Amino acid sequence: MIPQTNKQQSTGEYPPEMAENFITSCIDAATGDGVDPQLAQNICKCYLKEIQAQYTYEEFKEVDRQVAEGQPLPPQFNKIVNDCIAQNVN
Repeated sequence: MIPQTNKQQSTGEYPPEMAENFITSCIDAATGDGVDPQLAQNICKCYLKEIQAQYTYEEFKEVDRQVAEGQPLPPQFNKIVNDCIAQNVN
């Protein structure tokens, strides 16, 4: 299990290329599921911002590796997604 950093401590931004790839992949996945492109962009930007605030880049890369191997997202990542959806849909 990946330790979660203190939410009060910002872990900083991730490398720009990684952030851009994350946003693009997130938007593509969301619009592929029928989400409006602008809404998808807003949700994905929120998702990245919250992940960056809560996880170091190294922690994020470990989660990404685990997901690529077929493991589910950690519950906290799902909570972040759900929170971002709620913030942007209401």
